[in-house]
Amino acid sequence: MLIMTRRLYFAAAHRELPNSELTGNTYTLDVAVRGPINERTGLLVNIKELDRIVKERVLNQIDGKCLNDRISFFQTQPATPENIATYIAETIQPLLPSEVQLHSIRLQPTPVLYTEWFSQLTEAANMLLTKIYEFSASHRLHSDHLSEEENRDLFGKCNNPNGHGHNYELEVTICGPINPTTGRVLPPECLDAIVEREVLSRYDHRYLNLDVPEFAHVVPSAEMIVKTIWERLRPCIPTPARLYRLRLYETPRNLFEYSEADQKE
Repeated sequence: MLIMTRRLYFAAAHRELPNSELTGNTYTLDVAVRGPINERTGLLVNIKELDRIVKERVLNQIDGKCLNDRISFFQTQPATPENIATYIAETIQPLLPSEVQLHSIRLQPTPVLYTEWFSQLTEAANMLLTKIYEFSASHRLHSDHLSEEENRDLFGKCNNPNGHGHNYELEVTICGPINPTTGRVLPPECLDAIVEREVLSRYDHRYLNLDVPEFAHVVPSAEMIVKTIWERLRPCIPTPARLYRLRLYETPRNLFEYSEADQKE
């Protein structure tokens, strides 16, 4: 099976709740379909046909519009990114060519937040919500289990006794059902408070080896940082939501991911 993603854009205004303020976003929409490659055409699906379906049935109805006024679905449901992604998925899924299936919908209303609908999530009606955070910290890669020479050989410049720093980018993804009242998997401000308390206030502008107790005798590699953050955040996410995935960018070229699949191994 092959997965192909088509990116589109639209702008829309909305009220998340009936009495809330009218706001708007320019959305990035990724529509992913999966299926076998047609040996005759070499294609998974005709992109023009996919564009036509999405534009005619979704974008023409919502682009430049107020969702609550235009779409009956949002007259009874909060116009949150989670519900918008669900509406798009449910609208286009039965209209796709028979040779492909809808794999996922990824909707990004801001540079630091996106939601994902997946056809193959194990629990029905579950969504993924991701929020992106930044923190700066310094560290020294040095293991108590190795000799000074072994540490220098293994870690090189990263073994500098005075340490070195990074501007880290952390993606926190939670999974759960959409709350019918709020339209959210978890209110972003609730996730913000948890990440601020458990991660940012502890790690930001710190020398991890000396300032953070969990790294006193643990090498603060990016691998161990993302695993430690997982262990701090996981018990703090209120049910029925749960921590699903962490991605830690140490540099634009170094990405480390830890997920609930890793936890089960």
